[in-house]
Amino acid sequence: MHAAFAHLDLRLEPVEMMFALVDYFMYRKQRGRYADASLRAQGWMLASQENIQRVIAKGSVGQYFCLHPRVSTISWAIMYLQGQETASHVGTIVENGYIVEALVSSGVVKRAFDVYADGRSYFIVSNLPLTEDKQAGIAAAAEKYIGAPYGFMTLARLAVSTFFGWDRWHKGNYFLHGDVLIALLGISVPSLWVSSWPRIGWYAIAFYILAILTGRIRRLKHVRRQQSQQPGR
Repeated sequence: MHAAFAHLDLRLEPVEMMFALVDYFMYRKQRGRYADASLRAQGWMLASQENIQRVIAKGSVGQYFCLHPRVSTISWAIMYLQGQETASHVGTIVENGYIVEALVSSGVVKRAFDVYADGRSYFIVSNLPLTEDKQAGIAAAAEKYIGAPYGFMTLARLAVSTFFGWDRWHKGNYFLHGDVLIALLGISVPSLWVSSWPRIGWYAIAFYILAILTGRIRRLKHVRRQQSQQPGR
């Protein structure tokens, strides 16, 4: 998630679930961390015309927004892969009620913020202390990317790093790792009783655990390096 939202707890509380199907059910039924009350408690606003126009009227140019769509399977998958996040999309608010965002179908585009005013989804806006010059600078920087293609390669790298736990900036998606290991166990266990059953699943399990441990070691080294660079250390 964008650094501008570091002060916001977009994860809510850890949920006692492990399977993707259970989490998807909760999303579809809007329960648990996906419930209206849970989202509002974290500062999310209903994506209504009134709320969006109120944000625009406040002079939110240069701020970033996160979106929690209702109801999109692709958006849920993005949230789940990010490690129980509650946002699947980020954009930049620019002048005159417009936003700049990257869409899979169109690349980087500029369009009206109220395109998301469906009365069902939720959004949240960063609260960075920006001067007018800084606001204009962020908006201008965002608009420079209009027309650029969607970053599929960046998305692929993020997906791979998340899947294997190689992302140095996050603690790791243990729900996802658990799902993968359970699935691999499911296709491997029959080999204990059926001699002709392929045993490649056990090798995949060993490789996946090794990959996760390698990623965690990399992140630990990164965190220690960051801490050692802090003043007073």
